[in-house]
Amino acid sequence: MQRAIARTAVFLALLLSLLAGPLAFAAPAADPTAQAARERLEANRSALDSIEGSLGLEGLRAPDLDELRTRLDPVRRELQVRSEQLTPRAADAKVRLEELGPVPAAGAPAEDANITADRERLQAPRSDIDALVKQNRALSLRAEQVSDRISTRRRELFAGQLFERSISIVDPSLWTTG
Repeated sequence: MQRAIARTAVFLALLLSLLAGPLAFAAPAADPTAQAARERLEANRSALDSIEGSLGLEGLRAPDLDELRTRLDPVRRELQVRSEQLTPRAADAKVRLEELGPVPAAGAPAEDANITADRERLQAPRSDIDALVKQNRALSLRAEQVSDRISTRRRELFAGQLFERSISIVDPSLWTTG
């Protein structure tokens, strides 16, 4: 009887180690804040693509350009807010890594295993955040360029309307047409 219990216990321990083993060696879960920022960056990229596609159309009028500006402004604001959120996180990650010091040279004595583990643990999130900051900066620049293009198109449209040939104020037909 005790032998059967011992076998069952060994079997359960083996089964548990087989099931839990891959979980112990799995990569740590991605930072949910970084994942959410990545998803929002993708949404902003899609919105900018759509706005740029619409801006490429010929014959846009002032209301069309106003609508494009209305669609662009929330994207620009969101990119600015995200930049304000991510930049301090990137700076904090950089400071934490700098506190650990540089990686020892090839011929230098090995550093403590805890320090090496900490450096590796901090390096991945820092790289991820740095990438997000750079992508956000690139999208912000692109949004500014789209905004400039909208302004240029509005200015050209206004100048075209301003200098469009029309009936002169001194033309008698202007005053006789009723």
